[in-house]
Amino acid sequence: MIAMSKAKRLIAAALASAVCAASFTGCSDTTYAMEAGGKKINAGIYIYNVFTEMSYRNMMLYYQDGVTEDYFSQKIEGKDYAEYLEDYALKSTKEYAAVVDKFEELKLELTKDQLKELTNSVNDAWESQGELLEYEGISKESVKLAQKASYMRQALFDHYYGEGGEEEVTASDLENFVKDNYMRYKIVTISKAAADAEDAEQTNADAKAHYDEFSEMAGDKDFTSFDEVIDAYNERLQEEAAAASEEDSSGADSEAESSADSDTSAEDAASSEADTEESSADDTSSVAEADALQGAEEGIEEGAAEEEELASSAADSETDSTADEDLNLSPDDLSADGEQTTEEDPYANEQMVNFTSIKKTYEENKDEKDYDDKSYKLNEFIYNMSAGEVKTYEDDNAYYIIARGDISERASAYAEENHDSLLQEMKGDEFQAKIDSWVEAMDFKVNDKALKRYTPKVVYDRQVEYSEKHQTT
Repeated sequence: MIAMSKAKRLIAAALASAVCAASFTGCSDTTYAMEAGGKKINAGIYIYNVFTEMSYRNMMLYYQDGVTEDYFSQKIEGKDYAEYLEDYALKSTKEYAAVVDKFEELKLELTKDQLKELTNSVNDAWESQGELLEYEGISKESVKLAQKASYMRQALFDHYYGEGGEEEVTASDLENFVKDNYMRYKIVTISKAAADAEDAEQTNADAKAHYDEFSEMAGDKDFTSFDEVIDAYNERLQEEAAAASEEDSSGADSEAESSADSDTSAEDAASSEADTEESSADDTSSVAEADALQGAEEGIEEGAAEEEELASSAADSETDSTADEDLNLSPDDLSADGEQTTEEDPYANEQMVNFTSIKKTYEENKDEKDYDDKSYKLNEFIYNMSAGEVKTYEDDNAYYIIARGDISERASAYAEENHDSLLQEMKGDEFQAKIDSWVEAMDFKVNDKALKRYTPKVVYDRQVEYSEKHQTT
């Protein structure tokens, strides 16, 4: 009896082993993606990184190249689609672990407002995609942990570079960053036609005429008065658009009138022919003609009613808008006699561009086969202009009339108004280097079985399966 029981146990163990070997999930623990510093990182966080980056890249492939399927034959940053996503998700998951570890090491805490934002963000994500995420193997807790790490990352950034931070970036530092890297200019862009456009010849002739007129106008302007050129050009475009619209409307009216005349002639011919027929035919023709006239009148009345309704709607909208504005007026918005005043933006026509960043991108991509450097050459031309100069530039895309401004006159105000984004520009790469060093210093044990189970192909296929089951796109 004992021998028989032992044999059964051996057979059961062998069967279980065979089932595990054949099973997709396997018998190994694939609930975690890796161990970092003795802590296990949920597999859901790794899958979430694959899922979110895949969604973003698919969207970019669609908008940039019109790709709607066969994603796995695409290349991203020089890598095969699947390889890129695997590398991205692994790197992001390691960064997640490093950020959480450093956040806890420094004994930092998120604010109540940040925690509230986090809760709302997670709830919104779960409400819109919760079922799909669960189908992918991503729990709500994993979504929360992944998003919480983003808040921790920002808190660490502020810990180093924010006000009072270990490596604080001062207002003066930001101002100098703007002076050293940015250019300030105003520009009129007069677009040319695409090479294969049907009306290319006329469009380019019009563009050249505009260029000749407004470049001459700009000849005696400085950076401040260049606004007059911009305003005049914009006004001209509006006038031409209105004229074109009126012409199209007149053409449509003429076509409708011609059609009506044709219909009347046909009715006259039919009536004339009916005179030779019996009186019953005369009656039928008269009824048909009366119906046609009544229909035409009703159509005119309906059209007039629609125009009146649109005009009324526009008036109501304008009234509502004015009422809303009146409700939100402050004493500073009113003149001495109580009338509303509007403060114009003194920088409305200005461009502030980080040329150093543009040049870096150019240097990284200039040797690629299909890289188009027209935009860089235009920006380089502007950068090399002197403050106060007004110049023209031309490429295959457009004519340009440009006024270069003095960056030092605006650097301080611009730095103050755009503090957070400039701080990221200035210290983003440096902070990423810190994170890379934290990752390098950590001891990771990657769970290969989990990563082989949750491949980009699996994540994609499950998304498709979910969509098909729920008849969504």
